Amino acid sequence: MKVNLFIIGVKKSGTTSLFNLLSNHPDICPCSEKEPNFFNSPIDIKDSAITEYHSLFKSSAKYYLDGSVLYSTPGNGPETAERIFSYNPKAKLIYIVRDPIDRFESQHWHSYNRGFVQTKDINKKLSLGDNFDISKYFSNLKPFINLFKKENILVLSSEDLFNNPGYIKTQLSEFTGLDIDGFLNEDRIYENRSKKWINKKYDFIVNSSLSRSLRNILPVYLVSSIKNILLLFSNNLKEKPKLNQTNQKRLLMHLNEEFSGLEEFAGRKLFHKNQIKGQSSDE
Repeated sequence: MKVNLFIIGVKKSGTTSLFNLLSNHPDICPCSEKEPNFFNSPIDIKDSAITEYHSLFKSSAKYYLDGSVLYSTPGNGPETAERIFSYNPKAKLIYIVRDPIDRFESQHWHSYNRGFVQTKDINKKLSLGDNFDISKYFSNLKPFINLFKKENILVLSSEDLFNNPGYIKTQLSEFTGLDIDGFLNEDRIYENRSKKWINKKYDFIVNSSLSRSLRNILPVYLVSSIKNILLLFSNNLKEKPKLNQTNQKRLLMHLNEEFSGLEEFAGRKLFHKNQIKGQSSDE
């Protein structure tokens, strides 16, 4: 077997909902871990690690789906694209993007609540690197464009995913050659709305082998109570922070060439909003 279908990005752009939509098709076998991030590290394709990677796919299918959205993040550089291409040059890649203001706000909300950034005020975070760099959609896709055939890269919009699922299913069917009736027959695809993140300093409790074993034994109400206690100590932002209008303008101005480059590659308009929102002042 060869893994031949990848969702390579973008974080906070509806990738979980897209992964679930694809996973329910009878001709697609999803990875048992949505994001194994296997190709983010140096590999030898003859190594036993490949066998271990393949073991994450539990059944036979036309397509094997890996949903590691970090494959396209700037920190991984072109090396990840080269590793995937070396492994399977005929693989099909899906790249889903989101309105840049919405994605920036959502990423900051997640990063702060998980403890990856310490700056609570999003309007003081705009000049800092990682979140902004993730929004350089075209630059981050370029390493893959340079290697894979254009017909093997599909660019989608999360706005279409949630508001026009029929169009998305048609795009996926044409891209994969799979029967469109195999995708969930729903008029609407729902966004992953789990916004209760536990700070990473408690990961040793949440992700330990002991805690995973206990989750299978303890009553659901007790597991939920423990999670709520950890959430209480996580000191989370309860609502998604908002960029003020000045920073919205700055973000769109700096990313304008990224958007136009990506839309030219995709051959269609992707950002239907892409405008300043709200009536807030610059404070």
